[in-house]
Amino acid sequence: MTGIENLADQRGSYLFLLRVPDVSIKVGAAGTIRFSAGLYGYGGSANGRSVTLALRLARHWRRKKAHRWHIDYVTCHRRVVPVVAYVSMGSVLPEERLARLCAERFPVIAGFGNSDL
Repeated sequence: MTGIENLADQRGSYLFLLRVPDVSIKVGAAGTIRFSAGLYGYGGSANGRSVTLALRLARHWRRKKAHRWHIDYVTCHRRVVPVVAYVSMGSVLPEERLARLCAERFPVIAGFGNSDL
């Protein structure tokens, strides 16, 4: 997690990349989702008063945590490996725009993550 400490007071959007094996993962109420082996991205934001990019990304990197979001089920899987996070500080690239840009270029898992698309 090199560099995450530099984001302690920063808010913004991020793209979190994970290496996922060929696996099926039970993702809460969304049910079991089949992942083909590959690199996956998850876009999110840290814009609240009490959350920073450092806190949000550190949470994604942790294996042991409450399952609050769909991504938590994936990041807690023993065979999934976090790779890197790209950040956009402030309002340069809002989460909604980041999600749309990614969805225009890459496959999307229906019903997973942000339901705003």
